[in-house]
Parts: sequence; structure tokens; C-alpha cells
Amino acid sequence: MAAALAATGAGSAAALGASWQLSPALSKDAVHRVEWSTEQVRELLSDYQSSRTLQNYCAALGIVGLGLFDLAMLTYTGVFGLLIGAGGVVVYVYDNLRPVNGDDSGRLRFIDVSVPHEELLGLLEYHNVKEEATLMPESSPEHQMVARVGRRIAAATLLNDDDGDPAAKGGGRKVQWEFHCEDKDEVNAFVLPGGKVFVCRGLLEVCQTDDELAVVMAHEAGHVQARHTAERLSMARFPSVLKSVLVLLAAAGAVPFDAASEVIYGTVFLRYTLWR
Repeated sequence: MAAALAATGAGSAAALGASWQLSPALSKDAVHRVEWSTEQVRELLSDYQSSRTLQNYCAALGIVGLGLFDLAMLTYTGVFGLLIGAGGVVVYVYDNLRPVNGDDSGRLRFIDVSVPHEELLGLLEYHNVKEEATLMPESSPEHQMVARVGRRIAAATLLNDDDGDPAAKGGGRKVQWEFHCEDKDEVNAFVLPGGKVFVCRGLLEVCQTDDELAVVMAHEAGHVQARHTAERLSMARFPSVLKSVLVLLAAAGAVPFDAASEVIYGTVFLRYTLWR
């Protein structure tokens, strides 16, 4: 039974890694269409999140299955099997190491979230912000200043290539930038995946020249170019897989439920504090 568990988990995880695809409507250009309703975007993201959750459980099933097989048939400790299962995770991480766009240092980071998925998250939040925020009119001096500086920053990024070459410094993608000024006293600015930049009116009271504002907006554009959202989402998988492993081990009687619960709650807390 343990061997079957390991084979099922490993096979399912491998198959699911390539099974979930965006619908044909989600082409490279279609993902930028802001006319999609919140419900449409939320439904697509729900399907994607369900597939990732299932992949996490399948990966955990493979790790636990190997551990139980080792416990029952090989070394009778389970450690060797768990290490082999963890080795599969290491291989998966290595296969998904990506360079930082525009960074010549050669630093690699783990990213297994695709650009369309990342931009769908940004599109959902874009709808939410547009519904809740009060934006300055496009004819206002504040908006014009933000748009003017934003266009200059966007032109200097590596996100203007539409050749689809992932080996290019910008990943071969062209971001559809948008710049908005929110009628808010807060000294703040933020960017959403997909290049939707929002600058609060209060920031313009501090950054009164184009050059001063450019410093802040270039920082925000850097988040998009470096794909920081995708990086954080990718790293959040590890606590989820660990939690699933502990749940399965506890269900199999390999670890006490109390000990598993303590680690699970600690993992959830760690995930919250690191990625909120």
C-alpha cells in the first residue's frame, strides 16, 4: 500500500505540473484586457488556485508515500524515503530557478508562477482599487504629472519587448502600463502586477518635481520588472506542502497529532508574517 501511495503521489504530481493550462482566451495580449469583469477574473484565478492546491497535496502524498514505504519495507525508519521525496522537491526548485530581470549579478530565485497568472492577480486587484478609490481626473495637473513621469519610467524598463523570448532580460514581454493618481492625502505609491501604478496625491506634496517623483515610481516599476509578486507567491508553496505532509503523516499515525498541529500552526504563522 505504501508503494502504491508513493507511485500515485509522484505520478499525480508530475502529471498535474503540466496539466493545468489557461483557457485559449487567455492569450498573451488578452491578459491585459481590463474590460474583463471581476467575476471572470476571480473564476479563472479560483481554477488556478485549486490546481496549485491539488499539486501541493500530490507532492506531499509522494513524499509521505516514499517515507511510509521506507518505514515498512526498507530501512524501517522512514527517513531515507522522506529524504528521497524531499529530493524531488529540490529538483523541482532547481528546475524553476529564474534570474532576476535586468540584474546582471546572476542571482537566481525560485519562481513557478507564470506571467499570465501573476497579471491576472494584478487585474483582479486593479478592479477592486478602481471600484473603491477616488481617482484624480485625467485633466488634473496631478494626474498629468504622474502619467508624464510614468511614461518616461516605463520606456526605460526592459518590459517593452513583445518577442516572447523568456531568455531576454525582460522575459520577452510587453507590459501595458497604466498610471493613476489617487485623491488621497496618504504619502504612498504602489504598483500591481501587469504595470498598474497608483500614486497618492499626498506623495506629490513631498515629491514636487518630476525627478523626485521618478525616484519613487522607478522603485515601483522595479517590482514589476523583477516579478516580486510571483516570487513571493512561489515561496509560499513550501509552507503549504509542509503542512500537507504533516497532515498525511499524522493521519497515517507516523507522528502525533498534537506535534503536527503545533508545527502546522507555526508554519501558518510564519507564512503570514513573511508574505503578508
